[in-house]
Amino acid sequence: MTDEWMTPAQVADELQLNVRTIQKWIRTGHLPAEQLGPRTTRIRRSSLDSLGSNPVMHDTEV
Repeated sequence: MTDEWMTPAQVADELQLNVRTIQKWIRTGHLPAEQLGPRTTRIRRSSLDSLGSNPVMHDTEV
C-alpha cells in the first residue's frame, strides 16, 4: 500500500488550521515532513494520522 503525500496547505485544510501552524509543527519536529526541494514540502498521510493521538497539537496556533 502506498502512503499518500500531502502539502502543508492540504494538511491545514483537513485539520482546519492555519498553514503557518503546520509549517511551525514541521519546523519544530512535531510533524515529520520531507523537503523535496527549496520550496517543496510534503507530509505523509500516516504522519498526519499519528497526530490524532496527540490532542494538544490540535489546540496549538501560531
